[in-house]
Amino acid sequence: MKFGAYKKVAALFEAELQRLGIFYSKNADGSYELVINASTKAKVTLDAAVHHWKQNPDPEIVVGYVQHVVGGAMFSNLDWEDAQKRLAFTLEQRESLKHPFLVELGPYITPVTPELCLMYYCDLPEIESRRWVTPADLTDWKVSARDVIAVAGQHMNELMHQAKIEFVEMSGRRFAYLSLEQEWDKANLCMTSEFKRRIQAEFTWPVRVAVPAINYMLIVPADQGDLFVNLAPSAIQEYRESEDPLSLEILELSDAGVRVVGKLNAL
Repeated sequence: MKFGAYKKVAALFEAELQRLGIFYSKNADGSYELVINASTKAKVTLDAAVHHWKQNPDPEIVVGYVQHVVGGAMFSNLDWEDAQKRLAFTLEQRESLKHPFLVELGPYITPVTPELCLMYYCDLPEIESRRWVTPADLTDWKVSARDVIAVAGQHMNELMHQAKIEFVEMSGRRFAYLSLEQEWDKANLCMTSEFKRRIQAEFTWPVRVAVPAINYMLIVPADQGDLFVNLAPSAIQEYRESEDPLSLEILELSDAGVRVVGKLNAL
């Protein structure tokens, strides 16, 4: 059984390295020597990945492990000057923090609701990955959490500035959604100050939003929350079918902040 798990993990591990164009060689003891670039090499074993595979045989575990190893090796000495050019944030299910790699890493987060949190990361387009920001990074960079949040927020505001707010008529009333080239950031943008500025100027404020998936957000006036009765079925379907589901919570965004006012599956 152990050999079978190792064999499957090794095959997936090697396939992902090949997809990323990373040269590797395998040692007699089963460990790997990776040549990530001209100045970065790493030696890794598959013990942790095999252990997690036995608990949950999901190929994404191995893909995540490769990103963790390669990103950690390539950007282990990422300084603040470089990091602040890459900072962003994303909404994540708080349940995802139980993932073995995240438990081990201990990323810095900001709680948003009982089900959602913001996680901060450095974008690593060179390897199609991201590097989660940890409390240790704050120490190494000699910056505060407030600094990281501010820079990440600035970058996300720039993205929101590029988004288009679209409107749909429904029985004489309107709801809105975002049109954005980077669809995987749609839900994240409701957490930006630029979202508040744009929505207030182009639609209304306060608003209620549903973010059932990372690439899906519905926006209605706060005093017309009953619109979600008709919108809920499609939103729930998106939550169930998405590869990156978030939450069925309905969030009210106002000058007071964010609060949960209901759930799509309880209307």
